[in-house]
Amino acid sequence: MPVVGLEHLEPDEIWLRQWNVNPDENTFTKGFKKGQLLFGRRRAYQKKMSLAPCDGICSGDITVIAARPEKIVPELLPYYLRTDAFFDFAMRGSGGSLSPRVKWSHISDYEFDLPPMDEQKKLAELLWAANDLKESYKKAINATDEMLKAKFREMFGDAGDDSSRGGAEARRIRKGKELFKFSSGKFLSSEKRLGSGIPVYGGNGIAWYTNKSLINFDTLVFGRVGEYCGNVRLVKHPAWITDNAIFIQDFKEKVFDLRFLYHYCKWIDFSRFASETGQPKITQAPLEDFEYKIPPLSLQREFVAIADKAESAKANLKKSIAAIDQVMKGLINQ
Repeated sequence: MPVVGLEHLEPDEIWLRQWNVNPDENTFTKGFKKGQLLFGRRRAYQKKMSLAPCDGICSGDITVIAARPEKIVPELLPYYLRTDAFFDFAMRGSGGSLSPRVKWSHISDYEFDLPPMDEQKKLAELLWAANDLKESYKKAINATDEMLKAKFREMFGDAGDDSSRGGAEARRIRKGKELFKFSSGKFLSSEKRLGSGIPVYGGNGIAWYTNKSLINFDTLVFGRVGEYCGNVRLVKHPAWITDNAIFIQDFKEKVFDLRFLYHYCKWIDFSRFASETGQPKITQAPLEDFEYKIPPLSLQREFVAIADKAESAKANLKKSIAAIDQVMKGLINQ
């Protein structure tokens, strides 16, 4: 029986794509059916809502929503609820400070305009056709990532082992603390969090903006807390780094190309160094003690040139996805 927790709901995925199967320990008792929506009612600002492809059991922090087929075509419901308008409404009803939750009594009052049933069916067909096209672009992005990862292994092995072209030349092995100086980001008070300005990076990318920078150099940022523990991002300056992330303070350009180091690190599972009790968390120590194999700079830059072309192709695909999203929002007037 599939068992679904909040961690399995992905904000950008209309379909539920991951779950546990018959885990050794399970306290969940809430059932759901194929075709029903699973809404993450805890921390609704994360915008987690997925369509179930099968029956299963889910966390009490997930609200299960089913369409009334006499009122709305079930295939249409996800598109009216996976909107900014719905999540904004849900967040206004969140209760609790540390881990706010939304009650069904609040979101059940959410209102939206619907066309007649015959028009709903046509609209659902259009939206799902657009979604299929969007999914094909997302698959192309994933395929590009896999191609790039395969090229990295071909040139450098798994993080530079000796079985590869670059790995055979990567005789130098250095611990992180010999190559870099790591620092923790700094807390940013709520009154300094703005809607525009200098980007503020947390463990999962840009969290807010502010009017003051913490760094005046490009760097790598590592998520250190929670589900984004171990995530790595390439960050351009100026920027602010929050206290739930770690960044490289001092970088030796004569040893590593920063963009190469980004690709190197993003395929390393740093989350395995996280604490095993309470909320996952990593410190600077495992990053400092990790042993990096150093390929020649010429090979690093050769790989970066390939990666730049791949990233450009991905950027074009993402623009196409954004255009499809705009069309879909227009179809339901959202």
